[in-house]
Amino acid sequence: MKNRFVIHATIISLFIIAAIVLGVIGSGKRSATSDYSEAKGYIASLADKNVSEVEAVIRQAEASREEADGASSSTHSPVDPADAGEDKEYYIPEDTGEGDYCPYPIYTDKVKEALEKVEEDRTYIWEIFDRTIIVGDSVMTGFLDYLFIPKERVLAEVGCDMDVHLPSVYDAIVAAKPEYLLIRYGLNEMERDEGYLDDFIKVYEENLAKITEALPNTKVIVLALSPVKDFAIEEHPRFAHVQEYNDAIRAICVKLGIAYEEDDEVFLEHPDWYYKDGIHYMPEMYYEWMTDLIEEMGLY
Repeated sequence: MKNRFVIHATIISLFIIAAIVLGVIGSGKRSATSDYSEAKGYIASLADKNVSEVEAVIRQAEASREEADGASSSTHSPVDPADAGEDKEYYIPEDTGEGDYCPYPIYTDKVKEALEKVEEDRTYIWEIFDRTIIVGDSVMTGFLDYLFIPKERVLAEVGCDMDVHLPSVYDAIVAAKPEYLLIRYGLNEMERDEGYLDDFIKVYEENLAKITEALPNTKVIVLALSPVKDFAIEEHPRFAHVQEYNDAIRAICVKLGIAYEEDDEVFLEHPDWYYKDGIHYMPEMYYEWMTDLIEEMGLY
């Protein structure tokens, strides 16, 4: 397990070095060798941390992170998928009543092209996220910490509750006019009393309805709560309600006509890509997750 993790860490570290050499990240004031050693050591150090320690590391990273040099908001305007052209081949996924729900047209040629680009060069993900806003909890901060998405495009916070956090970032979401909006909440709310689900869903629906009304051409994709490992459920019994929350979240997405992504296979097929807390993920999981979003939700 430890050797396997070192391999993962090395791969990610080498990717970081390549990005630094290309001038994509970093200020250029430090050597590639020092950045490699630091990145490798940092990732490896997280492997044996529990949930509190992992979230503390994330908080510290957020507090110390400097604004990216030359970072600027995307000027790309959201485009209605229907405007892509009648000659383009597309489909709308069938609603099976469970799992993923996507009411948006998915253009097969764009999916194929995006998957090929990501396979050839993972930095293409940054081009996708230049048109995307990411909102939610500590899991969503991973897009910032591990995929190096610009800070202004990741409106996520460790330990946040939806009823407070989502309204607080509403203006920023609307102002950005993203082509894609990824949202995930719910796990932190489970730490409240067991009867909180109804209140959570009511407020979640109200906030999502407000966002979709303000951004009619944005592909809103609500991300399901991913599987939590059994030992994490033993430590935090309320995590046993993940599927109950997901079912309720899916229902409001269908009602509002916005996408809902729930593909447990992405997470269950890679149990070694979880940190020791059984809740948060290693960098490789985010790349796999992105591939799934491209293919299943038309995030291209």
